[in-house]
Amino acid sequence: MKKLNYIILITAAVMAFSCTREAELQETQTQTQTQTGELVTIRVSTPEAIETKVSLTEAGDKKAMNLAWENTDQLSVNGGLFSVTNVISDHEAEFEGPTPEGSTFTVIYPGSYASADAFNARSYAAQTQSGNSSTAHLEYNAMLSGVTAYAEPKFDPTWATDNGGSLVQNGAIQLRLQLPEGTSTATSVKLVASRAVFPTTNAGGETATTQTLSLSSITLPSNRILEAYMMFSAAGVAWQAGDKLTVTVDTPEGMCYRTLPEMTAQTWTGGSQYTIQCKVNANNFVINNADDLEEFRDGVNSGDFLWQSCSVSLGADIDCSGIASWTPIGNGTFEPVESGTVSATMNGPAFKGIFNGNNHAINNLVMTASPDTYAPYGLFGILYKATVKNLTLGAVSADTGALTATPVGRMDAGALAGVAYGSTIQDVTNYFPMTIPDNTSANRVAMGMVGYVYGDDESGKSVLSGLKNYGAVNATQSGSNTGNGATSVQVAGIAGFGNSGGASIINQISGCTNYANIETSTGRSAGVLATANTRTEINGCFNRGKINNSYTNARVGGITVIIAGSCTITDCINYGNVSATESGSNVGGIVCLVNHASAVVSGSGNEGVVEGFKYVGGIASRIYAGEITTCVNTGDVT
Repeated sequence: MKKLNYIILITAAVMAFSCTREAELQETQTQTQTQTGELVTIRVSTPEAIETKVSLTEAGDKKAMNLAWENTDQLSVNGGLFSVTNVISDHEAEFEGPTPEGSTFTVIYPGSYASADAFNARSYAAQTQSGNSSTAHLEYNAMLSGVTAYAEPKFDPTWATDNGGSLVQNGAIQLRLQLPEGTSTATSVKLVASRAVFPTTNAGGETATTQTLSLSSITLPSNRILEAYMMFSAAGVAWQAGDKLTVTVDTPEGMCYRTLPEMTAQTWTGGSQYTIQCKVNANNFVINNADDLEEFRDGVNSGDFLWQSCSVSLGADIDCSGIASWTPIGNGTFEPVESGTVSATMNGPAFKGIFNGNNHAINNLVMTASPDTYAPYGLFGILYKATVKNLTLGAVSADTGALTATPVGRMDAGALAGVAYGSTIQDVTNYFPMTIPDNTSANRVAMGMVGYVYGDDESGKSVLSGLKNYGAVNATQSGSNTGNGATSVQVAGIAGFGNSGGASIINQISGCTNYANIETSTGRSAGVLATANTRTEINGCFNRGKINNSYTNARVGGITVIIAGSCTITDCINYGNVSATESGSNVGGIVCLVNHASAVVSGSGNEGVVEGFKYVGGIASRIYAGEITTCVNTGDVT
């Protein structure tokens, strides 16, 4: 055993037919081959001294280990599946399967992979462990390939070499990580290398910088040691001198990590076990002033995954009056697909951690830009699987902070964030006014506290809860964009556009209130969410501001302009006056258009004055398809 700083390397310790201490145990197998038609019977035995045929560690509880042959065990020979026909004893069984063809053989145990191609294609992209210290998720597949003699298929390198073949096996990494105090569970563990070193399949070739193990049902013991097991490719991992390896653990409290000392030149070989044992520290960063805020922003935008995934908190109110020009935190690009269930395309930096304002404020932050197409703009550009909570933007008075965004292409802008992608935003209050002074874009534009609310199967849903907007909203639609549909300029107090790229992903906007007046000349404007495009729930939200739109053929709603496929409005109330002053306008006290058979408005009401020119309704102005139940209007409709 050789100890290398935090990394303990144990060579040739795992997997093969008798998995632990293969060479020392000297496993013997006997094969008797009888031909009955096209069937072959292989008799396999292991000495009783060998207490396990497949295991990772020598567990104290031997009953917890897989000690005996079972009638579900299988072998594969040249793609033919051999199943147990007779369990003679715990250490002896007979397998039966089709006669292999040819003079070279590929033998796989366990036989869940029917061919060498299937074994070589085995992906390491998604691994999951359920329970601390559990090894149930491990699939140890030993493969003999190129064997020239069909006799005694022992699963050991010597026999394979003697017969002109080779033994191929997965490797395993045991992680023993002590987490920080106050941590009781973990959700994932990642190995992150400074360059792409982890083969993604047993075939080798393509490599990645990161291997991830998702964790579920993890309860840490009192010493807070997380014990996790991760497979790696049979192709092995070739480290160069100076390579760096970082271990990260995601917990509900945030990410913690440890970067290990630089690696020496070494190879982690398939068929072996390697142990990484270290403490991991909380990855926390406290922002106490504007310089700290910019340092955090620059760290995220550098692409450093530790900055992007860290837990951040405000230690005080932050005065940003000295920041002359603002670049968003997470200044990558985001290109959604606004119909169907196709995921968005995201490139470049995004914030992926936890930002806790601790009920402090960011003051006097002037955000002025003409963002490039697909470049979200705001305090944050892109939030991806992130959490932002307990934060105030601006103040009731004497604050110079504001968002002013002029679209030149497709734009998503928000005082808090341009895009919330599979993210959670809780208890955030905004006083910054939000303005689109002009628009030279022919493309869709969205603005609110959050510009675009999005979720898909990769990221999960986005959740906005407890948001309050006091910042006045002003927007102008001009140039070549003359529409009032999904490609129009659409603004609201809380969010501009809600959409999902996953068939079962429902974004949620709940307990949010707009108090600000919204004065626009745009295709769409609303109090809470301008457009609920697909799979978005609006629940328990209120508009208390006045909404006025002076655009020809405008569409206006007290809560939202449109609800479409799998969208709902529940228990929402509009108190503000909602009006459109130009011809062709559609205005609804709650919603302008109910646009899909699966769209539902229930338990909601309007108390504000509703005024428009073409289609006007106290609850809804137009219903193409959908359902409205138990809603009440008490406001005047003109």
